Amino acid sequence: MPSHLRAGITAFVSLALVFGCTSSTEPAALAYFDTDRGSYIAVPLNPPGLVEQYGFTVVTTIRNHWRTPLFLESCGDSPNLVFGVELLGASDPEGSAYNGAWSCPGGLPRVLMPNSERVDTLMFRGPNVFTGGAQPQPQGTLQGRMQVVIEVRTCAMQSGCTSETTSRVVRLRSSEFTVQTSPSH
Repeated sequence: MPSHLRAGITAFVSLALVFGCTSSTEPAALAYFDTDRGSYIAVPLNPPGLVEQYGFTVVTTIRNHWRTPLFLESCGDSPNLVFGVELLGASDPEGSAYNGAWSCPGGLPRVLMPNSERVDTLMFRGPNVFTGGAQPQPQGTLQGRMQVVIEVRTCAMQSGCTSETTSRVVRLRSSEFTVQTSPSH
């Protein structure tokens, strides 16, 4: 079985354990988070002479098979989700070079109704962090196994939740994928 399918099944089981504990009579929850491919090639984005950055596009699908809506974190009024890129199995303390910094004024969560799905096209660009000085050095890893990470809530706002629907926050991880860089210009 391809690794990105195994990761999707793992995400399903993890969420089933977290969300399925509200009542012994209700079915376990299912939220599936998948990427369109198991591997990507990051290509140079800047012309020669500028700080080298790479980029690639990932299409993600999130399916809600739970009994109530799920609330996905967004940035401001944008329909785009707040997401991170996690480096797997590596010891680089900086993590993935594609993990961007978010500065959000606080947005309304995007609602994913029961038995529905959401498809997003995400553009990853990195590295996003550089050391200072005359010759900035990129921080983070550009190649390796990675996952997209988003936060999912079971209630829109903690203050609007009843005791039955106390909000839970889960970091939902996509299926795993591998990133390789193409040669520079």
